[in-house]
Amino acid sequence: LVGGGGGAPFESAPPGAELVGVRVATTGYNGRDVIGCIEGLFRVDGSEVLGERAGEPRSATTDLRAPQGWRVAGVIVAGSDRVDGLQLVFAPLDRADDRIELSRWIGSHRERERLVGGRGVRIVGLHGRAGADVDALGLVGVPIR
Repeated sequence: LVGGGGGAPFESAPPGAELVGVRVATTGYNGRDVIGCIEGLFRVDGSEVLGERAGEPRSATTDLRAPQGWRVAGVIVAGSDRVDGLQLVFAPLDRADDRIELSRWIGSHRERERLVGGRGVRIVGLHGRAGADVDALGLVGVPIR
């Protein structure tokens, strides 16, 4: 997990799902933008499913979504006592294709940002801790066979 130690644990990983994006909203905290809430966007049996929300939406939401034929392979997270900002890493569904693309950045940048996820893992969910804001964020993954 990247972020702080506050909030209650959450996990959103619907059965048979693959993460294809997130819906996020930012909020102000101590003079910076932080992630106020997050919901996973999942592909399940060819349909899109919205996961459970963590945090409180206090502003308009933004969807970060993998392009057609792509999936979420990771997330770059800026963390402190909250999740300050994030950017998704997309990879083609064709696992032989080693290209990547990045979503736009949402929230604030920090001095240290961490990549969570990577090759050899299929991302099936989000987990972390949240209260009024998203305090910590990580990914739920399963090995690719």
